[in-house]
Amino acid sequence: MQRALIYLAISVALAACASVRQPHFGVREGALAPCAQIQGCVSSQAADPEQRVEPMRYDVTRQEAKAILLTVLNDTHGLTVVSNHRNYVRVELREESMDDFPGASAVIDDVEFYLDPTSRVIHLRAEPRLSRPDAETNRARLEALNQRFEALHERYHRQNPLR
Repeated sequence: MQRALIYLAISVALAACASVRQPHFGVREGALAPCAQIQGCVSSQAADPEQRVEPMRYDVTRQEAKAILLTVLNDTHGLTVVSNHRNYVRVELREESMDDFPGASAVIDDVEFYLDPTSRVIHLRAEPRLSRPDAETNRARLEALNQRFEALHERYHRQNPLR
């Protein structure tokens, strides 16, 4: 009887683990993971217009573009860089609007940036850890980051007119 209860407990635990969505971060074959059926996910590589956002565009070197991107990210409140590789950056972005709910944990979104080595764009992808009914929150966040990137990129050009 005890053995049956142990097997039952292990089975329930394994079933619970299997239902947890595993993250799929990084670049595979020149692309970030597709959004698929994840509510609230947006990407510059999405085919679905409801999930599509514009990539960041630049006309400096990839290293300079990444430096501009990292400056924007480091100046963003609630954002933590968790992975920084040659052509790829992943961050966690915390939504701090949970003040009205004492004891509630902040909502965290995972945001990825891929500096495509074949073009002068930075592809973006944002996915909430908990599904949202629409993609507007992440779309607005990525558009704001894109605007800040463009402004800093433009300022870089003014300070380096020979580029």
